[in-house]
Amino acid sequence: MKQLLKIYLGENDQLPNGMPVYEKIVSLAREQNLLGATVYRGIMGFGANSYIHSTKILRLSEDLPIVIDIIDDQEKIAKFVQKIKIFFQQGTIVTINLEDTLHFPLLVKDVMISNPVTISYKSLVSDALSLMSYKKVKFLPVIDIDKKLKGVLTGRDILNLISVAINFNLKNKDISNVIKKEIPQDIRVEEVMTKEVVTIGPQSTINECTKILHKNKIKRLPVVDEENKLVGVISKTDILFYFTNIKPHTDNISSIKGVYAKDLACEVPIVELDTSVDKIITTILEHPLQMAVCVDDAQKACGLIFDSDLINYFFSKNKMDSVGLWDRIKEFFVKEKDISLESLIHKKFYFVEPEDDVHTIIQKMKEYNVKRLPVLTKKRLVLGVVERDALLSYLFG
Repeated sequence: MKQLLKIYLGENDQLPNGMPVYEKIVSLAREQNLLGATVYRGIMGFGANSYIHSTKILRLSEDLPIVIDIIDDQEKIAKFVQKIKIFFQQGTIVTINLEDTLHFPLLVKDVMISNPVTISYKSLVSDALSLMSYKKVKFLPVIDIDKKLKGVLTGRDILNLISVAINFNLKNKDISNVIKKEIPQDIRVEEVMTKEVVTIGPQSTINECTKILHKNKIKRLPVVDEENKLVGVISKTDILFYFTNIKPHTDNISSIKGVYAKDLACEVPIVELDTSVDKIITTILEHPLQMAVCVDDAQKACGLIFDSDLINYFFSKNKMDSVGLWDRIKEFFVKEKDISLESLIHKKFYFVEPEDDVHTIIQKMKEYNVKRLPVLTKKRLVLGVVERDALLSYLFG
């Protein structure tokens, strides 16, 4: 929840070094990367001491009232209040819960994750992999002791180290443990990380951010300040899910009124339930969505299957060996005659209907914690899949 912090003090209130208290508060708010601060100078008022202060010409020397307004997340406001209490000697501090706040243009600092999971460039890659699995992340900003960005470490960087071409989900603990056995134990993050990193500043607009993500074909960006210190991370998912916090008629959502799931649906592999697994493995693993929708004899959707389902099953039956892994997976399912597609699919799954609007789609993605949703008619016929990148393209062009 957003909060409004209101600070009442006098214009003449100063720190021991002569710095006005209101100036110190605003400077500290900027250092803490709060959304913003506004200082108002009153023309008349009185405080607990009952003295009236006014801008009338005969009383200009008197201490005029100052009000500072700051809006940010409740947690950040609470931490900030504790910091200013150290030097705040007189006045009043008030916090007010806000039901809804909107400001334009939307900035990176409004949406980013302010305390991302990070790792030191001196850490071992095996430790980084354990951290990815434990924290359920695919991306780690790499920093030095001063929190300056040195690079980023992704699952792809780790898989390249052991020459694995398939994009395994390293958030999966079982897969992570298997991969870890293949990693040389003395390899450090700085030897593997991506050093040439695209970054963005907290004051950049979300429109600028999405253009950078699209241009560079990446999913997330480290957010750094003027000194290259990491202040956050922003991803496509962060941007998309932010819009569940605002009303459908506001911001970019209003510009695509009349766009529905049926308009955003992209092609997805459709396989019949009695298809042998070896017939579909290449289709699933090489398709951009890395999934397929399974249908029954009436062509009604009855389940979903993802690349992770196939890979997890393979690892449950085989030992990890990065040499020729892709060919070994395909050969395994050709030989594995006893496994049926039905035993691997997700029979309970979420979907959207053709007439669901953009705001409804985003809400469902956030609620179900997914980045793609099948589009099904009332008869459960498959029209395609709505996925995160398509939504972002419509939102920001």
